[in-house]
Amino acid sequence: MLALFILILSAKLSWANMHFYLSGETSLEILETTNTDLCPNKTNKEQILQIVEQLIPKHFPTLIDDYKGNRIKIREFDSDSYFLKTFFKLGHILKEKRIYFLDINTKLYNCAPAKIALDAILAHELKHIEDYKDSNSLQLIKLGLKMVRKKSRSKYERATDYHIMSQGMAEGIKEYRNWIYKRLSKKALKKKKCYYYTPGEINLFLQGQTDFSNYFKTYCKRKALK
Repeated sequence: MLALFILILSAKLSWANMHFYLSGETSLEILETTNTDLCPNKTNKEQILQIVEQLIPKHFPTLIDDYKGNRIKIREFDSDSYFLKTFFKLGHILKEKRIYFLDINTKLYNCAPAKIALDAILAHELKHIEDYKDSNSLQLIKLGLKMVRKKSRSKYERATDYHIMSQGMAEGIKEYRNWIYKRLSKKALKKKKCYYYTPGEINLFLQGQTDFSNYFKTYCKRKALK
């Protein structure tokens, strides 16, 4: 019974994780790669590996052993839905040492944001991996439940953004949002504002504001998403 329960929750975790960067019905707009205004830069797996290797010791020292032990794996995939996602090996949910995945859409290589934005969004993803690592099995299940509810998911994703901004990468997060916003429909853009800090909010953060508790009413209520 416990194994079945964990399997069901793991499936929900997987579903939620795959939707971290989805824009819903307009997902193809995210990966439009023919417009040079939307795709001003290029990258490759080697550069991404270099960024990860720089970010981990500086901002995520608890992940050093996992990275050196090849328990953080960089994988490539091809999709018309999202650029990046992180997860862990589902069969390891009950283990103390797990395998973690940072998945890179190969379409990002020919359609990348500025490096400052790439650094920041990769840090955002590594923060998710750090959260997985710091969670026991029950906490991972609770995290999975958070990801299937709009309010708790938005709190978690925004808390991740806030952590990265507090680490000195606010400008990079803002640059990434400005870049991704250009490829979203009006409806998808409103959803994105619900789950992640907006450029305007990031400007306020840079000016010293710390309280953004009114975000849900502003960006997430049904009226705001219409």
